Amino acid sequence: MARQQWAQLPAALRNLITAHEGSIEHVHDPGAGSNADFAATLTVLDVGRVFCKGVRVDTDRAGFLRNEIRLNRHLPRDLVPRLRWSTEAEGWLIAVFDHVPGLRGAGYRGPCRERS
Repeated sequence: MARQQWAQLPAALRNLITAHEGSIEHVHDPGAGSNADFAATLTVLDVGRVFCKGVRVDTDRAGFLRNEIRLNRHLPRDLVPRLRWSTEAEGWLIAVFDHVPGLRGAGYRGPCRERS
């Protein structure tokens, strides 16, 4: 299954994310990675950027994201971005993280800073 774009997510799910974060001004698809059915950096009015990713709950990837959500609070902030919130709705599991410039995704492979 190809990664979904913001506009392809169920309207109710987009509305839930917007209700939780605020007005979405810009959506940037990172282009890389394959562990999520949806992944994007969202620029939110009065908040700034957050990283949002989600998986369909009927896929194997849901277990991986559930583990990532569960483990996030136990891991050092210099290795992983803070989980802001997560939810399951409309057949999706969504996780929203603090955005960390230069970090690809919110995986636990250690710092993946891009080299200049």
